[in-house]
Amino acid sequence: MNEKDYYSIWTNYFKNQPEELEKTKIVFNNFQVNSEWFLKLPQITKKGILFSDDFGYSSFNELTVLKICQEICYRLFRKMNLFIAFDKGIKNRLKNNVIRLFSQFGHVIYTYPETFELDENTVRRAFVLNKFNGGIYFKFDDYDKKWYFKIFDNEGYLLDSEKQTNFLNNLIYNDKDIILSSEIRINELSYNKVFYLENNENKYFDKFSFHNNKNFMIDFECKVNRDKINLTNLFNNLCFLNNKNTRKKAELIWHLNSESQVSAQAMIKNKLVDLSTNDLIFIYSDYMRHSWEGKKILLPLNTSEELILYLEKNKIDYIFEDELCNEKDIIFYASANQFSSGYDYSFSLNNIDFIANLTYLLGAYSKKNNLLDSKIDTFHKEYGLFSSEKLSYSFNLELESELDNIFRVNQAFTKNLFISEITRWTYEDVHNKFIYKIKLNDSSVLKIWYKKKQKKLNILVESFNDPKRNFLTNQFKFQAIKNNINKIVSLIKK
Repeated sequence: MNEKDYYSIWTNYFKNQPEELEKTKIVFNNFQVNSEWFLKLPQITKKGILFSDDFGYSSFNELTVLKICQEICYRLFRKMNLFIAFDKGIKNRLKNNVIRLFSQFGHVIYTYPETFELDENTVRRAFVLNKFNGGIYFKFDDYDKKWYFKIFDNEGYLLDSEKQTNFLNNLIYNDKDIILSSEIRINELSYNKVFYLENNENKYFDKFSFHNNKNFMIDFECKVNRDKINLTNLFNNLCFLNNKNTRKKAELIWHLNSESQVSAQAMIKNKLVDLSTNDLIFIYSDYMRHSWEGKKILLPLNTSEELILYLEKNKIDYIFEDELCNEKDIIFYASANQFSSGYDYSFSLNNIDFIANLTYLLGAYSKKNNLLDSKIDTFHKEYGLFSSEKLSYSFNLELESELDNIFRVNQAFTKNLFISEITRWTYEDVHNKFIYKIKLNDSSVLKIWYKKKQKKLNILVESFNDPKRNFLTNQFKFQAIKNNINKIVSLIKK
């Protein structure tokens, strides 16, 4: 299609929507300059199809959304049973036209009543309780303030990336008219049935046992930034039962911050200590690994070397989150201190299943002569071949290119160490921009990333402890690496 075709499609569709029509005319006033971003496609991510802020085929506008839905309809047989869900905040016109479009193609539409509070977990569970041919979910991310278009298969898993790519690749070549049904026909699902299923369906854990007034066997607390987070009913119930049942000092404390990121403290050797993200992944993996055979887990790029050693020794298959993958191939996903359940729908980082299951598990451990103490001890002694520390610096990301001039292969790093390998990461999410993984010639590792909200450059130093050398020699080397990093960052910031 050429410029005239695009102009005709967009102006005809938005002729009765003055605001969108004005945006369209601005684009075509200088189409040669604006065409690159106007014709850009939405991005496929592990959260679904992500729309940009640029007005055009990549933005969350009615025409783009309906064109994607139209592409889906052309690939379906007629009279399919489809589940569609919408987060609050979506425009009624867009919502109704999506339903009209699918109805025009003869599909039967199911959805939840508008009055119910939804989250991704309950949306996906609808596919477990009912037999649908597929579905879509318009999800608004409270943290990055963006809309995602999730396309599900008949089991409630995100459609594989290749099929999503095919939908999007045809988007800018689709010149077919949008024809909408004259009436809105929907069938409302019973949310209560799905809620019941949420509380009772799991073959690995006595999931959400608090709904039956059972005890988690551990005194715990949930500290939540309620002003910033929209909690689901399930998580509210967990917090309520905990507050009602806790009678003494907590042995486990969960923290959920304004970015929906999870951290924890647990009683180890009669002392409340911080559990790192790597500790949490280890504890969960150690319990679930036999259930995970034949599946991969998806890890953050800054995962510790000791956790990687543990996974490799125990033959737990893993990949990092910058690698392309489909949801059905992944059994567990941890990203930016957010976690999936570990048994289904791994790209849904809702934290709820993970927190409930791990609370139940740690409660069981606390009743077995503090089994957690010995597990954590064994993990760090057997796989703790590195002395590690995370260094953090205030940093202007505009100085990132300066790092390329400093870190080079074969360059001396300390008096006795040089850089043997550099991996330049290109992956980023709403929380972090990952920059480098640097290996030194003695197997020590540096992992460098930028925390966007805090505007901090983080450097994880993992200094290899050579078993042939004594403790002090290894510690001197560790300190020398940290000292050199401090000098490098100070030099860049001048």
